Amino acid sequence: MKIIHLIISLGKGGAEKLLVDNLPIYKKMGHDVTVVQLSSMLESEEYVEELKKNDIPLYSLSSGSFRNPLLIVRLRSYLKKNNCDVLHVHLFPPLYWASLATLGLKDKPKLIFTEHSSSNERNTKKIFKPLERFIYSRYDAVIAITERVNEKLLEWLDMPSKIKLIHNGVDIERFNSALPHKPEYFKEHFGTPLTSFKVIMVSRFSYPKDPITLIEAISLLPETVHLFFVGDGELLNDAKIKVEELQLGNRIHFLGFRMDIPELMKGSDLNVLSSLHEGMSGVTLEALASNTAFLGSASPGIQELVPDKRYLFETCNSVDLSKKIIKLFKNPDFKDELASEGYKFVKNYSVHKMIQSHLDLYNLLLKDDML
Repeated sequence: MKIIHLIISLGKGGAEKLLVDNLPIYKKMGHDVTVVQLSSMLESEEYVEELKKNDIPLYSLSSGSFRNPLLIVRLRSYLKKNNCDVLHVHLFPPLYWASLATLGLKDKPKLIFTEHSSSNERNTKKIFKPLERFIYSRYDAVIAITERVNEKLLEWLDMPSKIKLIHNGVDIERFNSALPHKPEYFKEHFGTPLTSFKVIMVSRFSYPKDPITLIEAISLLPETVHLFFVGDGELLNDAKIKVEELQLGNRIHFLGFRMDIPELMKGSDLNVLSSLHEGMSGVTLEALASNTAFLGSASPGIQELVPDKRYLFETCNSVDLSKKIIKLFKNPDFKDELASEGYKFVKNYSVHKMIQSHLDLYNLLLKDDML
């Protein structure tokens, strides 16, 4: 099966990471997969190299603005020259551009859109509803990645026959079997004591992430607790300023964008994700799959992905978060209990289950075409 995935740009977001992590699995299963990006302006060198390493083609429609309507014409031209069975679209504005580019297209591929978030600026304004209904109606299927996303789509579009609930998944074995970075590694590279209690947060520094709450929580904890931020983004400087204000520069470390996430997660005592809301948090699943303790904000997109309330802290409440961390810090058995139960729970979200659900949907739509 020939599958093209259309995305804004191969940047460092969650949807992009899903493609980079999962498309090699499709390829190993014998499928022909290509990534088309509207623009190369935001692409990550690391992700581009990862696709090259796995022999997955990446095509850029431009190097300029991904909001340029002329991309509709360029995408249409590309699809005419590169027939495919399925065009799987992610995010906005690819949602709109693909819908319009395939109008009246001969040999139109099956058009699928994955809705990665339960909220956006469009579905809060009724003026957009007629246009939105037209755009979405052009798709053969719309995948909702969580129950909440599914509910929002049904409420907004009223197209129950098109909407399919397929949870995102994580490569559990990749994270569980990773060799953890040892305390000596952290000491050599970041100057942390061998006996330090290591907390890690993997995320972009952009809305709706909330690194400030975690920084404030660390200021309330013993000096032996160290925090590692993995990621970059437009809010990074704000976080660094907060660290300076609280004089935590010797305990909070900014690692930037990294590709050794499984090893870092496995080598930490605790994974934390502080966020106002998520679509379906891949970081939460990865943290649980790494078989280490996890704490996340009690916010949509995180709270549905953990076994119970022990894994959650009140959103934007640094005091509550600090109390949860200190409990794990003082009680290693409880920390191990969270890790073990979280690992059992995350087995419900296997990436192989997700991929098979996608392939079943593709095949069902293609089969309908032949009837």
